[in-house]
Amino acid sequence: MRVGSVFSYNGGVTFPIKETNNRLALTGEIKGFNHARNRKNGEDISSSADELYLAPGALWNFNQRLQFSGSLLIGLTTDSSDVGMNLEVRF
Repeated sequence: MRVGSVFSYNGGVTFPIKETNNRLALTGEIKGFNHARNRKNGEDISSSADELYLAPGALWNFNQRLQFSGSLLIGLTTDSSDVGMNLEVRF
C-alpha cells in the first residue's frame, strides 16, 4: 500500500501597521493542499482531495529573534474543513 502524497502551496500579503513601529502586521493568505490517491497493489483505493483555505491573520514581531503569528482558516472547498486555526512561533 502506498499512501498518497500531498502537494501544498500558499500565497499571501502582509500589511505592516506603522503606528506599532512595524511590530504588528495584518496578513492574508490562500493555502491549498492537493492530496494524491492512495494506492494498493497498483490500484487507486481512494479519491483525491483538494483543500483550499482563506486565512486572514496577524503577525507580531516580539523582538528581532522571536515572531508570533496566527490565522483563522476558512474552508473554501467541500474537501476542506469548515473552520480551523493556525498558530506559529518563529525563533
